[in-house]
Amino acid sequence: ALYVASFFNDTVVRARLDGSRPRELSALAGLLDGPTDVALDPARGALYVVSASGRLVRADLDGENAVDLGNPAGLLKRPAGMALDAEGGWLYFVNISDARLVRARLDGTQPEDLGNPAGLLDAPAGVALDPQGRALYVSVNRGNRLVRVDLTDFSARDLGNPGGLLDGPDGLEVDAAAGKLYVASTRNNRIVRLNLDGTAPEDLGNPGGLLSRPSDLALLSLGE
Repeated sequence: ALYVASFFNDTVVRARLDGSRPRELSALAGLLDGPTDVALDPARGALYVVSASGRLVRADLDGENAVDLGNPAGLLKRPAGMALDAEGGWLYFVNISDARLVRARLDGTQPEDLGNPAGLLDAPAGVALDPQGRALYVSVNRGNRLVRVDLTDFSARDLGNPGGLLDGPDGLEVDAAAGKLYVASTRNNRIVRLNLDGTAPEDLGNPGGLLSRPSDLALLSLGE
């Protein structure tokens, strides 16, 4: 299934992968306040939604049995992106308002302010977990850079603007099998692909000329 957070409608829509049979997850009504990201944990049958207000909600994959986890320790301030580490049992967030990285357990407990690693997060927009769960990739809108944060010591490496191709980087997606990172570049309407170490950037352009301020992307590997 496909899940879409609808910011202005305060809802999440679930549909088939071809877009058919869409329906709002009505059980979430009243719990969302400008939803900005959705994360899925199929093994546990869980759906997580974070709102711009800082509220975190967990529900079943059909939206039922929703639990308001609140704003863990009040640390979520206009969270723009969320990444799920199912194996480690963490949710990671990037805040726009205070340019910080935050994490909490899957039930919202043990919230931690991980700060602004190396001071590199200036208007962070997207976040993705690396295939081994050892690092996070963060897109930084102001400054047009990518940052890799090591989850063992929370040190940060500035990957810069690979090939100078990014203008307003936002959504990120990791292709674990190929060892690639995909980035939606908002202001110049392009998709960029690169190695996980920031090398070999490729401009995939604007497929079919159909993109207008792309903000996120998802990957489904079906081979060639």
